[in-house]
Amino acid sequence: MRPRAMRLALCVAVAHGLVWAGEAQQGQRVEMKASDGTAITGKLWGTGPTALVLCHGRAYTTGADSFADEARWLAAKGIRCLALSFRGYPGDRPAASMAGQDLDVLAAFDHLAGLGAKRITVLGSSMGGFAALKAFRALSEKPQFAGIVVLSAFSQESIRGLGGRKLFVVAEDDRRLYPNLLRTFIQATGPKHCIAFRKGGHGQQLFKTHREELLEQIRAFETTGAGAEP
Repeated sequence: MRPRAMRLALCVAVAHGLVWAGEAQQGQRVEMKASDGTAITGKLWGTGPTALVLCHGRAYTTGADSFADEARWLAAKGIRCLALSFRGYPGDRPAASMAGQDLDVLAAFDHLAGLGAKRITVLGSSMGGFAALKAFRALSEKPQFAGIVVLSAFSQESIRGLGGRKLFVVAEDDRRLYPNLLRTFIQATGPKHCIAFRKGGHGQQLFKTHREELLEQIRAFETTGAGAEP
């Protein structure tokens, strides 16, 4: 091969390498459609049969990108992650309505199942947790469903009697959510676990205040079924 051709081939290879490295860092953008026809997007990290849907909170207007750090960490541990952007996200302001967000959760779940994931857990934070809990009954009927992780959210209706492992996470200084989440935890059918931090804030803030411990708990829950007792 001539030197010029070799340089061109090298440039092409480097360019592709940069694209692949960028996807590993930023996540691969995916497009999905909810059952009501609403188009949504998400970001995908990692590969493999064990997977996690990440559902963001209301104030996180960047949508899926708000989970980039956590998704990279979990993907490095062998957990494929799909962070969804709820309908209306990304955007300049928080969504005015949560209507239909449970359908977005189900669309993200089905996308992972379509990619071959055999064991799928759903993690929802704050608004995303409410949406995941609303979708829980439909999720529990899917053969790939492995459980749910709820950060700073609760169910207005009892989820007693519904199968699937459950991990609830809250901080005691999240005063409005703390008693409601504990009530949901008590009503829930096992197997179930609860992590209650003394301090730490609300929803995805917990990944800042308790990053290593929380990520390790999620990894253990996802891969082994372990978790902290209340």
